[in-house]
Amino acid sequence: MLHNRQWLLKSRPHGALTLDNFEFREKDIPEPDLKPGQILVHNLMFTCAATMRTWMNAPERSNRSIDLGAPIRGTAGGSQVAMSNHPRFPVGTRVMILSLWEDYSLLEPDTSPTPVLAQPPEVKLIEAMRDLNSCTAYFGLLRVGQPKGGETVVVSAAASSVGSIVVQIAKIAGCHVIGIAGGGDKCDLMVKEFGADAAIDYKHENVGARLKELCPKGVDVYFDNVGGDILNAVMDNIAVKGRVAVCGQVATYDSDTPAPGLRDMMKVIYRSVTIRGFAMHEFMQDADTARSDIKRWTAEGRLKHREDIRFGFEKLPHAFMGLFKGENVGTLIVKSGEPDEG
Repeated sequence: MLHNRQWLLKSRPHGALTLDNFEFREKDIPEPDLKPGQILVHNLMFTCAATMRTWMNAPERSNRSIDLGAPIRGTAGGSQVAMSNHPRFPVGTRVMILSLWEDYSLLEPDTSPTPVLAQPPEVKLIEAMRDLNSCTAYFGLLRVGQPKGGETVVVSAAASSVGSIVVQIAKIAGCHVIGIAGGGDKCDLMVKEFGADAAIDYKHENVGARLKELCPKGVDVYFDNVGGDILNAVMDNIAVKGRVAVCGQVATYDSDTPAPGLRDMMKVIYRSVTIRGFAMHEFMQDADTARSDIKRWTAEGRLKHREDIRFGFEKLPHAFMGLFKGENVGTLIVKSGEPDEG
């Protein structure tokens, strides 16, 4: 028998997410009789990303809506094969998956709608967990934003997992980089650790006024993780032929209303601005190139990764809800066990 714990979607959130939207369930389950091509994985780590909040909405407001009563779905998880009837995934293989908030998951790698990626033994799971956000930053900035050396790049949620990587890749590309985040500590971190040229504390500063001061020639590239008022403040200071790479709309995820648009679309016309949303899956064919560059920059000390690691399966909802209060810095990962369990 296997002891399986789960966090389920009990109800769809209306406004801010609360613990009442989650249901904890645990029970003993028999070991499955695996069919050919199936594996049973033991989920060890869970990435918490703000976009998961949108998956809790009804299908008409979400591209990956979670069914009521089903386990919460995460953007990435680190797992180990516990049982196998698949020749490419022997017992003990470590895999990266689109995770479910449960101890054990039954998968069919060959027919799975999302990749089940075996990890080389020399790559730690914690390193593999960085991959999705690092590649999102890479493609969003370089392919969508297309920065040129000497241009000004502005990044919102710049102390987040994706944002902090964007700041550093923009510096590698030879750009002048300004990060926007909430709180003095995060702003200091952006400049001192991630190399931003300047930081704006949106909680205590007027973002529009500071952008006007810091970007006298306008913002050439804006990497948008937030939307809302910050997006409009940047658009008030956008340069001619500026580019906006829309990665997320965190300002509206934890609300009951759709993300609003720009308050003045004429700026897009007058300044010949390009605005493009993107998702990582459209660049998967080039993922190896991104990983190679990211690995090289990391080895050279030009790119730093920061993880915010929490422990305990039972704390998953608390950790996730903390994203919307700005409680994390870097990639938020919850390990299923306690610290002394590795």
